[in-house]
Amino acid sequence: MRKPFNTALTWLGGLALVALLVYVMVAAPWMSDEDRYALAYGTNTAHVHADEKPSDCDWTKAPMGSKSCHYEKHVEVPPAENGELPSVFVTWEKVQD
Repeated sequence: MRKPFNTALTWLGGLALVALLVYVMVAAPWMSDEDRYALAYGTNTAHVHADEKPSDCDWTKAPMGSKSCHYEKHVEVPPAENGELPSVFVTWEKVQD
């Protein structure tokens, strides 16, 4: 026979897991890129330096149609020194197709 206390803990653990999954599925898509990188690399948003993705290769940019190019994202995280928080640098490189 299970003790009521263990059953309550199991139920609360399951509820916490469901709450975490709901947060990840609902809130995470609305997070900014800086928030995502800060969370992923264990730093704060002040240490995240992210360039916006250029749009000159987009199909809808004038003149409309294929521009035969795309952009690749590069994320660099140099080693932190003396216990400092790491910095994250996000850049984009234009690649011809």
